[in-house]
Amino acid sequence: MSGCYLWVGAPSRGYGEMKVEGRVRNAHHVAWYLKTGAWPTLNVLHKCDTPLCVRIDHLFEGTQTDNMRDCAAKGRLVSNLSTRRGELAHNAVLTETIVREIRARVAAGEAQRAVARRLGIARDTLRHVVRGDTWAHVLTL
Repeated sequence: MSGCYLWVGAPSRGYGEMKVEGRVRNAHHVAWYLKTGAWPTLNVLHKCDTPLCVRIDHLFEGTQTDNMRDCAAKGRLVSNLSTRRGELAHNAVLTETIVREIRARVAAGEAQRAVARRLGIARDTLRHVVRGDTWAHVLTL
């Protein structure tokens, strides 16, 4: 599928977000609302598999079961999520390059708080990287 209309604002968890009626909403849900006049009662799924897409003809409403079937049909369902680690993980925020940078800066004596602030990540995320709780497979050069 082509011709996506991509959300250009900052993404959150891979999706566009905006504040509407005092509440943070996914941009593709807002697109659904603007087209149908009603907030979705089910999940709003992407035919195009592009989370930032807000093109209404790329969206459809469905249950979580529909979402999982769609995911499996398109080969995106991984039976063992632990096999997808690092940048391949669906929820990856960091890259191997950034992980190496974090470890090098902290090893050089830079405060974890300062490194986290500079990179725009949570201190807990940084702490887990430094301790090796996450990204343990990435070797520091």
